[in-house]
Amino acid sequence: MRNVRITKYTSLFLVVIIVLALPAFLPDAVQAQDNSVNLELGGEGASSWDIGGIMPGDSGTKTVTLHNAGNVGGFVIIWISDDVVSAEGANPESETGDTSEPGELQDYLLFNISCNRLQTNTNLLSLPTTIYGLPASHDSPGYIWVTPLNKGDTVTLDWLWKLPFETGNDIQGDSLSFTINYSLEGLPPPTVGGWGIAPPTSPPPGTTDVSGIVTTAGRFTSTVSITSEDSRTTLTIPEGTVGLTQALEPLNQISIVEMTEPPAPPAEANFISLAYDFGPEGATFDPPITVTFSYDPTKIPAGVNEEDLVLAFYNKATGQWETLSDIVVDPVTHTISGKTSHFTLFVILTIVTPASAPVPVPTPIPAPKPTSTPVPAPAPTPTPTPPEPVVTAPVIAPVAPTNWWLTGGLIAAVIVIIGLLVYFLWWRRRSARPRGIPH
Repeated sequence: MRNVRITKYTSLFLVVIIVLALPAFLPDAVQAQDNSVNLELGGEGASSWDIGGIMPGDSGTKTVTLHNAGNVGGFVIIWISDDVVSAEGANPESETGDTSEPGELQDYLLFNISCNRLQTNTNLLSLPTTIYGLPASHDSPGYIWVTPLNKGDTVTLDWLWKLPFETGNDIQGDSLSFTINYSLEGLPPPTVGGWGIAPPTSPPPGTTDVSGIVTTAGRFTSTVSITSEDSRTTLTIPEGTVGLTQALEPLNQISIVEMTEPPAPPAEANFISLAYDFGPEGATFDPPITVTFSYDPTKIPAGVNEEDLVLAFYNKATGQWETLSDIVVDPVTHTISGKTSHFTLFVILTIVTPASAPVPVPTPIPAPKPTSTPVPAPAPTPTPTPPEPVVTAPVIAPVAPTNWWLTGGLIAAVIVIIGLLVYFLWWRRRSARPRGIPH
């Protein structure tokens, strides 16, 4: 009887020990603990935003304070609500562009964030960016996080906005309103899914995200240069260029990928560089953008000058390689550039002019030896007969008829003169004779 009683007490003792020790072995999920997070926001930037009445060159800052009032640490997810409203001003007549709704401020106003605990997916988000370059949902792969935000921590986040000087009058009087959301999630931040957030994904090799600098209209808000992974080709897109996909959507990504088996070069042409496929296929640009390739001068065939290199694109519609416009060759840096308005395959070509086939020289035929042919004696040259002299008969002037009246008058005049002369001589002699004394 005593042994039974001892066994009974022993069993009760073991049950009590098991009951007391059981909670230590249960999962944390069933333990009655307060693991809640509680985010408290403060500052001007924590409320809805409404920006208007600004001019090119204006800028500003709005501050947000993030305080974890919960019992555990966490991280903050930031995104933009889908309530973005861009409105035209009341007096848009001074604008140079579209004056119909919606306004254009969302295409030009740039945003940046400053925080010592900021974490972003730099593969998909490039700051500063327009409102549409910021994450648009809680689980956006182009995320913005503030991490960590431990229990009791308070972190300050500054939103910086700026309207570039070169915006012009397109935004005259326009306004922009939107809401920025902040959500405190428990640690640790997800890396492979969970917590309702898609894991960040990296773009494929050779791909660059440009969504942060492209507006909804496809306009690039800043100049961007994109280089292939081997650094042998570069694409330069100036600020203000409009880039659209084949479906006329704004560009989000641009890729430059080496082609291992490009289409064959034209006849009498050689490739002296790798061929690169620029994507997305069918993307267009207005105005045309610049493509630059580097080349190895040792690969240029003999007899071809560097200045004669050609940067070509592949026309898939015709199946032909065609030359880009505005080609510039720099023999110092060994680069060649050209303009293109669309994406396709690009490569450097060199046109090799085939050497002319030598013209065969005919074998000279020896001239036949001359035979001795008797040369006839030259015929005597006839003596020309002198022409008979031409006797010219003298021309006898016709005798004018005698003017007897004139002749008679002359004879009479001569007789009168002679008579007068005789009388004069007689008179003088008579006058000179001495007179005698009369008797």
